[in-house]
Amino acid sequence: MESKNTLKGRYKKSMSCRKVAMRHLPIIVSDGTVNEREKSRRSRIETLRDDSALCYNGYGFTLIELLVVVLIIGILAAIALPQYQKAVWKSRNATLKNLVKTVAQAEQAYYMANGKYAADFDELSVDLPLAPVATTAGAGTGACNTTVQGTDSARAGKDFYVTLNSTETDMHYVLVVAYWSEGKYACAGFGQANGATTHPKLNNFHCREKITGNHYTAGEGAFCNKIEQTTLEGNTDSWRYYLYQ
Repeated sequence: MESKNTLKGRYKKSMSCRKVAMRHLPIIVSDGTVNEREKSRRSRIETLRDDSALCYNGYGFTLIELLVVVLIIGILAAIALPQYQKAVWKSRNATLKNLVKTVAQAEQAYYMANGKYAADFDELSVDLPLAPVATTAGAGTGACNTTVQGTDSARAGKDFYVTLNSTETDMHYVLVVAYWSEGKYACAGFGQANGATTHPKLNNFHCREKITGNHYTAGEGAFCNKIEQTTLEGNTDSWRYYLYQ
């Protein structure tokens, strides 16, 4: 048999947490029968079992542990934030992409009916909820000084422009361009040409960044390569353009 001291040590160890709960137990003194005292004893045992949540093991968070958690959260935020910003810009760019493709399709329909491309938006069978920009043929419009063809060949949105550009007087070539006029990627956007002769690859839908005039300041490829995952193809006189693979 185990000695009395051994049993006492085991009891003390197993009850080290329960002592906290026993402080909340009422001391019951009964002069009644043995049965009543037995009920009181059982009641105290049940209370000990139910009050296990009152136990306190003496452990908590240290300052080092809290700093480690803050550091981990900071690292995760630093990784997630750029991806989130990229997703936001890709969502915004969808507006400009759709505008370019819509206008380019309307230009193609106009060419099939008239044998040339339209110089002005009012000649196209497309309804754009954008404000006309007063301009003249060959003049620059907007913050990026984009060359336009006709008197109604530029439309403005909240922070972007859509233009019809051409260097052919007979309008057998037209370039539809939509670009951001404000914000981090001002003077970057998208384009699609119809009937291009000097730069045939501009017929493909492409991403573009302004070169001349110090308008585009985000850095080469920051918009078209890092946001849109396009590949640099070349440049015209004033734009650097990228093609989708």
